[in-house]
Amino acid sequence: MKSWRSLYFLLTLFFAAFLGCSGSDEQREFERQAMQQPSGFTQTDASGAVTGSIDRDDWRIAPFFQGLIEIEPAYPNPVMTTEPVHLEITVTGIESVSGLRISVILEGGHFREIFSEPASPLNPGLMVVHFSPLELSRFHDDADGARGLKRILIFDGSNNLISYGDIMVE
Repeated sequence: MKSWRSLYFLLTLFFAAFLGCSGSDEQREFERQAMQQPSGFTQTDASGAVTGSIDRDDWRIAPFFQGLIEIEPAYPNPVMTTEPVHLEITVTGIESVSGLRISVILEGGHFREIFSEPASPLNPGLMVVHFSPLELSRFHDDADGARGLKRILIFDGSNNLISYGDIMVE
């Protein structure tokens, strides 16, 4: 009887470890995809309505955050350097996301943080983040450097990737 319990315990432990590794592998693959060059964007108007092409790769939720957070496509997209970008983020779980950071990938693989919320758990509900497209350049207020297709990354306060998407700055 004792050997069956031991065997059951070992099998349970094995499957738990296997499933945990599988989730980690999916998260790592999601992170690898996020670090690729931007390729396309979801076209939206100033109210957030999708008005043209849809990039199915943009604004997906990472495996670790499925069911805990929702992100709508950035709007407007494309955006002029003189108008703000809006990003709607809905936290659906209680104390499920600790902090929020939004960064852009610059040329050469460097990152620049464009928004930060403290590392405490975010309140459930809608949060709308606004930022200037000029923040997507290497140097502040550089309209020429901001132009083009930019990859935006959304992390929690512990640097776990939540989502990513592309914004076209004109």
